[in-house]
Amino acid sequence: MMIKIIKSRKILLNTFNTYNFSDYLEEGIKAKKIEKIIDERSIFSLDYLRLLDWIANYYCCDINTVIQAAVPMKFLKEKRGDIFSVETLLSLLIMFLGFSSLLIFLPYFHHQQKLDSFARELVRSCEVDGSVSQASYISYLKQRLSINPEVTFEYHGISGSKRVQLNDEIKVIARDNFKIRNKFISINIPMVSVATGKSEIYYKSD
Repeated sequence: MMIKIIKSRKILLNTFNTYNFSDYLEEGIKAKKIEKIIDERSIFSLDYLRLLDWIANYYCCDINTVIQAAVPMKFLKEKRGDIFSVETLLSLLIMFLGFSSLLIFLPYFHHQQKLDSFARELVRSCEVDGSVSQASYISYLKQRLSINPEVTFEYHGISGSKRVQLNDEIKVIARDNFKIRNKFISINIPMVSVATGKSEIYYKSD
């Protein structure tokens, strides 16, 4: 089973054990005749090829570009392997890493926005009610925003209650974890959002 990397009409062929790249050929396209096998030893192991295949599918990138970015630097020094320049490889790697970071951190920023909205809306409800007794509203926000943060309040309650006197400060602290899970990595990123407000309800003294 083989793969071809082509540039300036130069063809480099390398054999890969038991990995079928014919699946990547579009219907009606026929592979060119093999002119020469430069080296029968595999550059990549089968597990590494499976990783490259996963990267190509996960990041919506063609397999040829992924393999070019994965070619070892030492391989570039071989005259017969003069496929592309070091600058080209570095550019591909930078683009690949940038695109990978974008795919990871866009969901992170989206989750942070939802957490900020959660804290702002909850503290606003506390202001209007003059109270931090917000169990039902917290459940509503969690369901609507599809997040499940841990919520704590900082306030001075009236006589130890959850009622907050007019113009007294209420602080809402929402904490959550952003989870990145796939076949190769597992990361939890702590997130926090803080919102403050003041009670708008006046309570008469008992």
